[in-house]
Amino acid sequence: LFMSLPQQSLSEDAACEDFGIHEKIQQTVADHPLSTAQDSKWQQYFTDSEVMEQIDKDVSRTYPDMHFFSTDGEPNEHSLALRKILFIYAKLNPGIKYVQ
Repeated sequence: LFMSLPQQSLSEDAACEDFGIHEKIQQTVADHPLSTAQDSKWQQYFTDSEVMEQIDKDVSRTYPDMHFFSTDGEPNEHSLALRKILFIYAKLNPGIKYVQ
């Protein structure tokens, strides 16, 4: 059965075309996760994560016994809104960022 099929040799480019891959992905230095360049998307992501982590800590400490900010010890829509507001403020004011 297999002997009757015509032999084909596929190069890497032909195989890529068969699977619909027409471009090779090139990763620039600025897009590398370990890049320390200030314009790196990853550097911005890690900076935002640090700010969000600090905001999360402070929001969870904001009147935890008040029903307005927490329901049964879990964050509710008011604490989630406060979290978003503080993060947006930090992004819009890069000189100040977020401070407690």
